Amino acid sequence: MKRNILFIIAIALTAMTITAFSSRPETTGAMTAEGGRPGKAGGKYIDVTGTWEGKTYKLSEYVGKGQYVLVDFWASWCGPCRGEIPYLRKANLKYGGKGLKVVGIAVWDDPADTKKAVSALDINYQVFSDINDAAVKAYGIRGIPKIILIGPDGTILAEELRGEGIERALKACGLDAEK
Repeated sequence: MKRNILFIIAIALTAMTITAFSSRPETTGAMTAEGGRPGKAGGKYIDVTGTWEGKTYKLSEYVGKGQYVLVDFWASWCGPCRGEIPYLRKANLKYGGKGLKVVGIAVWDDPADTKKAVSALDINYQVFSDINDAAVKAYGIRGIPKIILIGPDGTILAEELRGEGIERALKACGLDAEK
């Protein structure tokens, strides 16, 4: 009897996994001229829209303006996401006037909880909430935090940045140089 129940559970988990992956919006696999897939390192960024306190924001308001953009896909309930906030705050303080814009996009989160977290964590950069999982779908987000660095021309230079890796990526772009 136990063996049958375990077998049924295994079948159910397998079916759920197959269903989850088959219902994911897939990319076309098309490569950009630069050699990367849109929304992935080496490819172009994908514009997404979100809201914050009744105002609509677009990622394109920050990208392609001659500056680097560090984008953090996060949620207020995510412990590892909250652990990255000090690194993002530091990057914004250090490089904000030297060609970097930091943007947080809250995903899978209640806007009221996001707002509380922004205040509690003293977030010093623009945050907005993902609308209808558009950012999740566009960037193929399956886990958070997901932090990406976008170059001045809109090319995604790095993804899956964490901790001190954020600082290293910014220095590699020359942002550490005095201006």
